[in-house]
Amino acid sequence: MSGKTMCSERIVQWGDSDPAGRINSPRAFDFAVEIVEAFFRTELGVNYRQLIQELGLGAPVVHSSCDYTSMLLEGDTVRLTLSVERLGTASVTWRVVAHHWMTGAQAFSVRMISCFINNASGKSVPIPETWRQKIGTFVSMPEAMTP
Repeated sequence: MSGKTMCSERIVQWGDSDPAGRINSPRAFDFAVEIVEAFFRTELGVNYRQLIQELGLGAPVVHSSCDYTSMLLEGDTVRLTLSVERLGTASVTWRVVAHHWMTGAQAFSVRMISCFINNASGKSVPIPETWRQKIGTFVSMPEAMTP
């Protein structure tokens, strides 16, 4: 069973590139964070400022990795697809895959683990139940959800 996905498109800008016009490797993580941030806004109804300043929570990335499979050049349009690989009590493992818009070839795949925390204490906290239910619909495999 596959969960829902969230998609967006993005153009690789000159500022995302090295002098040869190839995407700088760390920018893949920026692209991934952008779609996760959009997920918070559209699916959970909260932006990062509200999460931190109004709710006293945080969701910092505690682990990340990226596999690069084909080159992206300045001017390329990429399609980013976000899914949830695993949903824990206080953590979410996000998967963001980028494909070349024209060819469909995969460019990179980012895996990021975010942990929900109480900002005052810095300690992990359970994901609010209403958010957990919404995030759960994006889990790619049902056994990837923990109680």
